[in-house]
Amino acid sequence: MHHLGNNCVLMVQEAHKQGYLIDSPLHAKIAATLDQQMNSPSGFGNRISLTLVEAVFDALTERGFAISALREQLKMTGLGANFTVRALYILTAPTFTDCARNAMALANIDNNVFTANIVEKSDVIEINVHFHVETSQLVKEHILSVIDQFSDFLRRVRKNNQDSPLDPIGSATNDEKHPLKSVLAPEVFKKLPFSLVFDRTMLEQANPFSNPAEYKLLGKTLLNDTNRVDEPLQYTRLVMAQVAQAFENKAACNLKDIATLNSISEATLKRKLSNEGNRFVAIKAKLRADQALLLLEQGVPQDSISDYLQYACPTGFSRSFKAWYGVNPTKTAERLHPSTPLGHKESVI
Repeated sequence: MHHLGNNCVLMVQEAHKQGYLIDSPLHAKIAATLDQQMNSPSGFGNRISLTLVEAVFDALTERGFAISALREQLKMTGLGANFTVRALYILTAPTFTDCARNAMALANIDNNVFTANIVEKSDVIEINVHFHVETSQLVKEHILSVIDQFSDFLRRVRKNNQDSPLDPIGSATNDEKHPLKSVLAPEVFKKLPFSLVFDRTMLEQANPFSNPAEYKLLGKTLLNDTNRVDEPLQYTRLVMAQVAQAFENKAACNLKDIATLNSISEATLKRKLSNEGNRFVAIKAKLRADQALLLLEQGVPQDSISDYLQYACPTGFSRSFKAWYGVNPTKTAERLHPSTPLGHKESVI
């Protein structure tokens, strides 16, 4: 038995109410188990068998709902005892955008290896994965598989298995075939970011599994479980997300601006970042370096990238890029797009 809280029981009960399981062979077994657990004098009212929940998910999956894909998303958190509550929290979110946002937020918990950051643009939503330490191809493939499973979930819910805006545009993640492997230092190469870009109109659609009441309850449960003072890189991630959105909105994003945004003093923000072994200027520089490479992968012209990252001139951007990667952005773009004439692609930002 795994302690999962009353909310998990309530969610399974809700599946009954909505008729998902009424005609399933599992119905009698599940109903009897729920009645026993909810009314038991021995205190099992807040527990439910993980095997039983898995059976519920499998029964729904057999009906064409790829719930197992969302369930798999959360393996990277490493917190098995609260695993199903997290899956249900994602599953009951109002929109697919909320599903993605919550999945990435939960993925960030209890790891200091990477930050999964969502940047909302006018026509697309990007999931950008930034690495704080050198990482292996295996780690990248695992994170990518989680996002792929989310894409598969969207596709199946829409009952559309053809290529469509459901399929994200991804950046290069295969280390052995990466076009920059031969020109970057190993310690730089092993911290390269990757990105997946989703059509925004698709993600903003309503989630058919949404359950506002349950979603609210599950959110409160998770807040209590994850609101710890030792959460790794809490302010590093917060600042990274806020600076990334400031770039997108062409808003000011110096230390003072971000401190004001969080209703704290500059000194307090500096101290909180220092406690995590970081500095504001380092976070902003790291984000600029990652975003620059991801935008070059998308074929965005250097002048547009310079403007997007709030450089005073393209020369300053080019100089910074060379300092980050040891190669200038023009040569990098040539390697990323060897068959595309320079300047051929139009800006998408």
